[in-house]
Amino acid sequence: MSHQLLIKDCSLVTFFNDGYNAIKILENIDLLVEDGTIRTMDRNIEADCETIDAEGKLAVPGFVNGRSRCLASKMTKAIAEDLKFDLYGNTPLYTRVNPFLNIALEILDDEQLEGLLALALYEAIDSGTTTLFEHCSLRELPIFLAQCEKAGIRTVAAPMLMDRYTFPTADAWGIFDDGLEPVDEDGIIAENVRLVEQYMHNERVRAIIGLGSADTVKESLLRKAAEKAARLECGLMVPLNETLHEREVCQTRWGLLPTEFLHKNHVLHRYTLAGGNQYTSHADRVILKHTDTQAVICPLQSMLDAQTSPFIDFLIDDVPTIVGSGRCSVDMTQHIFAAVVNGKLESGKRYQIRAQDAFYAVTVGGGVRCRCP
Repeated sequence: MSHQLLIKDCSLVTFFNDGYNAIKILENIDLLVEDGTIRTMDRNIEADCETIDAEGKLAVPGFVNGRSRCLASKMTKAIAEDLKFDLYGNTPLYTRVNPFLNIALEILDDEQLEGLLALALYEAIDSGTTTLFEHCSLRELPIFLAQCEKAGIRTVAAPMLMDRYTFPTADAWGIFDDGLEPVDEDGIIAENVRLVEQYMHNERVRAIIGLGSADTVKESLLRKAAEKAARLECGLMVPLNETLHEREVCQTRWGLLPTEFLHKNHVLHRYTLAGGNQYTSHADRVILKHTDTQAVICPLQSMLDAQTSPFIDFLIDDVPTIVGSGRCSVDMTQHIFAAVVNGKLESGKRYQIRAQDAFYAVTVGGGVRCRCP
């Protein structure tokens, strides 16, 4: 027997076409929901079922988090107030959070990780998020997928496959420049593929292929991952231009910027989600637009790490762009606010973010643009 829910007299936030600056609010709308799906939107709907009086309240589309880092977000929340930009160069958040991730992944057992991830998922759902695109460690991935299935939240998740065993830390950067540590590339890809295949027919929770940033992988791992994603016809998730260090290492090692390096190795295409982008230049954005790569901007992370607001530049250059939380709070309302406020503070731009731009990017834009097949 189906379950019906009637929401009466709400103010419905929607969009009248597929594009930014297209927000529309319809007053006194009724929504008839059946088995979790909106079946009818109209005025004066009558139904003998559970009814919610929503007069004076907004009904909004569920938020899509284009790049979540649930475990990292819990740790960031605890230390963000203590960040000191002058001590940690251009990436204070990155270098403060990753050492804690290393420690957590070393000392926490599966049950403890489940607890932290469940708390992050609760916060995401409680703030209106209905879809997560999670980028996490290979250790976290099976635990995270199971927690999402239990919570009932729509999820696409990928690991950060890297040619080393731990996340980068502030102290490790100097050592890491001397070379990549050997890992079993075929082994970690096989584990990623196993999870992709395990959840391939799951309607709500799926795994895709994922990579670490360009300064943490060899070309061989990049190519293997790209080939597997193409063979499995699944999406590919990768960080991009998150730190100046990433750009410097790529130029030193390969004579290419990260975007050029990924493009050369066939990583960038219409089923790729490239997250971060704090230091993505106009030349990089030209490549992203040309390859139809989905860019994900993390407003709070950009503000804390780079003191930039790249979302505006991506809109100007017409790159497919949505919003994600990155290492910061999974409450997407905070990221909408950050995108708008940062956009207003940017000077010399011929375009500024309005509230509906950021709202579109985490609702309709997120749903349309996250195109994992």
